[in-house]
Amino acid sequence: MHNQAHFIPLVLMFVFGLQELADNLKESKKPLVHKMTVILLAVIFTFAYINLDAAIIQPDNQAGLKTIDLANLKTLNYYVADRENIITASRSALQSTVLTFTPNYLTAQYDFVMQWRAKSQNLPIPNTQIHDDDSLVYIIVEPDKEIPEQRFAPWYAKVQNGRLRLRSEKVGVLLLETWINKELAAQSNLPIYEASVREQMCW
Repeated sequence: MHNQAHFIPLVLMFVFGLQELADNLKESKKPLVHKMTVILLAVIFTFAYINLDAAIIQPDNQAGLKTIDLANLKTLNYYVADRENIITASRSALQSTVLTFTPNYLTAQYDFVMQWRAKSQNLPIPNTQIHDDDSLVYIIVEPDKEIPEQRFAPWYAKVQNGRLRLRSEKVGVLLLETWINKELAAQSNLPIYEASVREQMCW
């Protein structure tokens, strides 16, 4: 989300800068001013392309844009279904969170797609900060193959605390899971996901 927050003022600065350059070009006929303007524009467009390449063309994640979109779509579908089924069963409001884990902690691509998908379905943008009293926690996980015990394990422990796993599936390289508050699971009489032998043995 931080990348998107920085993007808006950068765009405004870029537009304002172009307007100032255009005004200067109209007022000045000096060759040096024209040369400096061309150089400045080249620097600005190069900077913009580098950021575009990093954010969209070659994003810093292990999943492609299509996989990210599908994972977010499935998560939102679960979100909608759970609010219909579990609220009916428990007769209580649900507080939920959607969390994304990537080994490099860069989740801007996931956050952007999630916001776009939620808005297109007229759904509220999901909360992305976990709380102890969250009824449901949906997670999207990129595999951490280097130091999972230092990065993924502590993050995952917070998700598991006081909750039971409701579902688990893979979308490409991504792992999608839903975790539900233990008391809510008991009230709703929901079937809890049990890992297969293949999963337990990491086959």
